[in-house]
Amino acid sequence: MLVLKNVSKIYTRKQSQEDVVALNNVSLDLPDKGFVAILGASGSGKTTLLNIIGGLDKATSGNMIVDGLSTSEFTVKDWDSYRNQKIGFVLQNCYLLPHLNVRDNVAVKLQISHSKAKDIDALVDEALRRVDLLDKKLDKPKALSGGQKQRVAIARALVGNPTVILADEPTGALDSKTGTSIMELLKEASKDHLVVMVTHNNEYASKYADRVIELKDGQIVNDTKPVKNEPVTDPKKLERVSIPGITTLKWGLKNLIVKKFSTISIVVAAALGLTGVSLILSVSTGVQHVFDKVQAESFSKYPVSFSSYTSTDPQWDASQYPPYSDEEIVIADYSSYNKQYHYDYMSEQFLNYMRSMPSNYYLGNFERSTTYFHLFTK
Repeated sequence: MLVLKNVSKIYTRKQSQEDVVALNNVSLDLPDKGFVAILGASGSGKTTLLNIIGGLDKATSGNMIVDGLSTSEFTVKDWDSYRNQKIGFVLQNCYLLPHLNVRDNVAVKLQISHSKAKDIDALVDEALRRVDLLDKKLDKPKALSGGQKQRVAIARALVGNPTVILADEPTGALDSKTGTSIMELLKEASKDHLVVMVTHNNEYASKYADRVIELKDGQIVNDTKPVKNEPVTDPKKLERVSIPGITTLKWGLKNLIVKKFSTISIVVAAALGLTGVSLILSVSTGVQHVFDKVQAESFSKYPVSFSSYTSTDPQWDASQYPPYSDEEIVIADYSSYNKQYHYDYMSEQFLNYMRSMPSNYYLGNFERSTTYFHLFTK
């Protein structure tokens, strides 16, 4: 049992900021079973209505009640459970997973709801038997015709025993003979489920549907068989659903196997990229090592360096700038060229070390260096 109360859906165009009313205050009661066809021109709101019933879109205002459950306060997880347990989808493009065979495509809903493997096999076989495709359950979607793919989609919709089966132009991409066989399957399914179909085909609607609803500009303009549902006093709560980790792993591995050439290409490209980065880092490290070695060998020729502090005042207390310990001494050198005193701080231990070094370590061509080191050897 499904009830829509004053449901509206308004879209806002980003560029013009103009509101577009897709559904305008729609109220509708749908029964537990039967075949309902929704007709209307493009832009009348048919697909929007179907998406709201299926939980693929959310109404701007109003409320929807399914089997006594109000959806106005549904969380994201509630909507996931609702789509898994209450809704079966049959879409024009089927949307079968190409890396899974027919059996696994039909079993997707059951795997998400954590059904037992034994139960899944029995339910999948029964659903495929209903659409006469049991012998194709190990085939991949690419091996099926358009009509067979649509029958797989119907089996997938039926397998979880949903409350509502939503069909959006299920015969739009099929020839008339195949389309008729699909309509027969949906008609058969309507004996145990509520089937709501959006279509442009008036002939199919009038021949197979128990009730035809016509939309125009987001409003119901014609309803051949309106009903009024009794309220449900004891609604059944939805069970939480999620995709098991082992199922996700299996789907991923199958996808890698089916798309092995793409997978190999990606792996090779990643390996080449990592190899290139490793080579660059190795060369960089090697070059840096060479630079460090050259630098060390170059500076080894000049093993001693020290700083000078300059003042033009001969009375300047160099020992206070910066403060040094008592064991350090000050060597002063007066430059007649710039009239400045140069003060250098070195310990007696360091000076003794320098005095014991061979003279060819420190005697150079620079007069300034010679002057300094001659001071050390005095």
